[in-house]
Amino acid sequence: MVEARHAQAGATLMVSRIIDLMVIRVLRSRAELEPLHARWLGSPAGARIGRALAAIHADAYRRWSVDDLARCAGMSRSAFAAQFAEIAGEPPMRYIARWRLTVADELIRSGGISVGDAARRVGYDSEAGFSRAFKALFGHAPNAAKPPATASR
Repeated sequence: MVEARHAQAGATLMVSRIIDLMVIRVLRSRAELEPLHARWLGSPAGARIGRALAAIHADAYRRWSVDDLARCAGMSRSAFAAQFAEIAGEPPMRYIARWRLTVADELIRSGGISVGDAARRVGYDSEAGFSRAFKALFGHAPNAAKPPATASR
């Protein structure tokens, strides 16, 4: 993705919109697999959790805490953690880790960014730590996600 590499006019907005589309894809997939989630997304609790999800998706790099997200949602920490796990299907911090790796995977697959840059962009300080987490989630090293023409870079 050229937009991720160059500071052209509108690049930040374009990358933000691509991330929005990825969020929609994830939520639709989750709702199709588990209809319960579709009901929750329209509920008051779902709206509050939705605010936290939007914050996570808007800033994958940020070092989120459950307290930060609970404040975003206007909920107590314990109520937020329980409702989030119910709606998202996993605890908040696990969701954030998976989301960061998913964003990084999309960036790497686009061919416009190196593995190290993708790791840093989603909040990893260590490329080695990022690679271990990536392989644990996707079953292959991050370089294997690169398009064939750029895999040797």
